[in-house]
Amino acid sequence: MRKVFIVAAVVIAVFIYNNCATYKGYYEGHIYTTDGKPIPNLRVHPDRMADSIGITDENGYFKFEQAEGWNSVFLEVEFEGKIIDTIRTLRRWPHGNHILLFNEERKDTLFIDIKRKKEAIASMDSNQEQTDVNLYDIEMVYVEGGTFTMGCTKEQGEDLGKDWDKCWEDEKPTHRVTVGNFYIGKYEVTQGLWKKVMEYNPSYFKGDNLPVEMVTWNGWNAVQTFIERLNEKTGKKYRLPTEAEWEYAARGGNKSKGYKYSGSNDSNEVAWYYVNSERKTHSVGTKKPNELGIHDMSGNVYEWVSDWYGDYDSSEQINPAGPLSSFTRVIRGGSWISGALLGCRVAARIYGNPIGRDNSTGFRLALDP
Repeated sequence: MRKVFIVAAVVIAVFIYNNCATYKGYYEGHIYTTDGKPIPNLRVHPDRMADSIGITDENGYFKFEQAEGWNSVFLEVEFEGKIIDTIRTLRRWPHGNHILLFNEERKDTLFIDIKRKKEAIASMDSNQEQTDVNLYDIEMVYVEGGTFTMGCTKEQGEDLGKDWDKCWEDEKPTHRVTVGNFYIGKYEVTQGLWKKVMEYNPSYFKGDNLPVEMVTWNGWNAVQTFIERLNEKTGKKYRLPTEAEWEYAARGGNKSKGYKYSGSNDSNEVAWYYVNSERKTHSVGTKKPNELGIHDMSGNVYEWVSDWYGDYDSSEQINPAGPLSSFTRVIRGGSWISGALLGCRVAARIYGNPIGRDNSTGFRLALDP
């Protein structure tokens, strides 16, 4: 009996493996206007995979191959280069290897008020013309280099004795780091600045003085593309800060007073976060700055940095740039959606898929002297 059970288990395992290994799925569906007319030539793609694209035909139908490794993702509907709608949930068709639309009305067809969307796009373009941003006068703060202890230092939570208020494991071990002189953005990159360079606004929360979000590290809506174009326009060499530079600046550099958050031990003084944000971003620079005069390094939006994500090394380091490769990039700083005790601390670190994006992640610029 036992032998029969083992054989059956092996057969089932082989069957599952073969089906998973050979499976190739597709996204498909129809997109119509609210009065039931098909909308041709709309681009539809997963938010994490910019190169997977389906285009609606004359009947409003599209189909394209499923992005590898993603069984359930957001699909974004693009019109004239701008995201005009999001298909929020997907489901697998029960009798085949296709994935159909499944919107909030529990229908397999997406209906879009295209007239209203066009009016919104025209309004967005009009607002773009009114944006007054000087690309040659981006406010940067000079950070004098120095040596500091990076990671889970005492004030970050270990001394409080509460499991929910302790450092995360990836903040250990602490290690001595020396960084050189550099400049870092006084503020997170705003939507006004992004629009001046990129000529569109990907953000979920709209406002020229709000931090830009819904941006990837690379790929679709890429931070790297923004920096390349900004450098072409200004002749400068902006970049993302390294993780070490970011933490050094957030701690106040050589003026540090050893705060838990960037500029204070009171999160409400320096951070827009879950408790006080009203579930949205806020204009940059409206909270108290840290010791160096830098705003929002705790809260408002998380910030991409340049490093690949990886474990810390206990050895002393000079200008570390992180692992040579990995699957995810480091994100720092806390956001409007994060809890203060964990996500907003200056040592706290998370990571993200470099081609992923959300409405709580943006970035700030760095510049060599």
